[in-house]
Amino acid sequence: VVEVAHRMGIRSPLTPVPSLVLGTSEVSTLEMASAFSSFATQGLWAEPFLISRILDAEGNVIFEQDVDQKRVLDERVAATALRPLRDVPTSAGTAPRANIGRPQGGKTGTHQSFRDAWYVGFTPEYSTAVWVGYEAKQQPLEGVTINGQRYERVFGGTVPAPIWAEFMNVVMDGIPPSE
Repeated sequence: VVEVAHRMGIRSPLTPVPSLVLGTSEVSTLEMASAFSSFATQGLWAEPFLISRILDAEGNVIFEQDVDQKRVLDERVAATALRPLRDVPTSAGTAPRANIGRPQGGKTGTHQSFRDAWYVGFTPEYSTAVWVGYEAKQQPLEGVTINGQRYERVFGGTVPAPIWAEFMNVVMDGIPPSE
């Protein structure tokens, strides 16, 4: 699991214990988005980047990111993992509030004692991760008010998932759905 996670873009040290799959090692939000992109691309991975293209005032391309993808998962393994991830943002999954009405997948995550909540989602074009928590200390997300709504406990599907959907609706505006 550690070796596969590192191939998929996780750079943080991972402790090789059975509970690793439950999130017992810390990783960054960028690492999560990077790793999940491998499911959307049928097992391909590319180094994350912030700027894909820069145009001048006349619309001429003055910079375009060169994307070098490499295979990190067998296509069949990626396809098998993709199936249940596509169910997460539907009414049958744990994050229906992440549904943006196009091909997508994702995964919720909630730390024990509600100290962190995640939603990592992807479309065929983009992969994005949302983390909600207290940066300065490990404090439970219990009895909190966010944007005027009270939450007794924050789960990955309650706050991070709709943040992801709001962001991705803006990102995907004008991009036709694709598989």
